Amino acid sequence: MVAVAAVLGLAACDTGDDWSPDAQFAPSLRPALGVRVTDGDLRFWTGTPCRRVTRVALTFDAGTDESVSWVLGSRRARGVVLTRLSLAGSHRGFTVTEPLPEGFDWTDADRVSFSADAAGEVWGTTTDLDVVRDESDDHAADVYYFDQVGWLGHDGVAERNGEDFLTPCTPDPS
Repeated sequence: MVAVAAVLGLAACDTGDDWSPDAQFAPSLRPALGVRVTDGDLRFWTGTPCRRVTRVALTFDAGTDESVSWVLGSRRARGVVLTRLSLAGSHRGFTVTEPLPEGFDWTDADRVSFSADAAGEVWGTTTDLDVVRDESDDHAADVYYFDQVGWLGHDGVAERNGEDFLTPCTPDPS
């Protein structure tokens, strides 16, 4: 059931310019994941903890003939708490179950989509990587780009989550 909810959330919540809260299964606020580049490494921040995560999928250029996925599975049956991931760093509590293809370069991708299987609601998100590539160096290392929302650090997420947007594991307030 949780896996179905995560997939439906991603399918129903295109976070591009055509996102609509009226779409079937869409939350009332735009979902967004924090993404940034630090020292050439693509990093992800959920903004708030995702609990009991058993699977994470990052799909680059989702919905195109060029799409590729990087999938992680939990090493623990009950899942792990997810707040941060990086392509090059450690994946604490996770094992790569579907690696990126040999020679894949994320800098050639236009966007990345996030989905996860976890306890509770998980909203799928898509992020424009052009903004992330072009603007990460202009922001402090603890500030991430939340697509269609802006660059936010801890205080910005705490202030705006549930008001202007939803982090992937924030329940819909409506």
